[in-house]
Amino acid sequence: MDLDPTFYSSFFYLSNCIVTYSYDHLLYSSLFFGLFSSSLLWRFQKTIHTFILDKLFIISVIGYGGYLFMCRCYEMNGYMASIIVSTFLATGFLFYGGYITNQYCYDKDEKKGELYHCLLHGISSVGHHLIVLA
Repeated sequence: MDLDPTFYSSFFYLSNCIVTYSYDHLLYSSLFFGLFSSSLLWRFQKTIHTFILDKLFIISVIGYGGYLFMCRCYEMNGYMASIIVSTFLATGFLFYGGYITNQYCYDKDEKKGELYHCLLHGISSVGHHLIVLA
């Protein structure tokens, strides 16, 4: 079986799972483990059920990460808060902007789209790491 590169970039979320766990953010860690698992499951078995499950974990991680960011952003320096917001905007641009324009994650060249999706995984992982580490 030939796996696309997004299978491998999904493993970025395991690092989030480990770091959030080590900082005693057990719910955040559990959500990242769920995201990692659903991401792999979606890549092995593309059904409406795995699609919905993956989207639920994506929304949960974004929502909880946003909540933690809002709770902590007043303690952060402005530079760090700006970087975190930039990672959020960049992932939105790659995903939703790409959807609207048929570029980036939705490029007509499937391989190119997969590489942009890998970039999205990496940027989002870094942003969520910074929420906990900042």
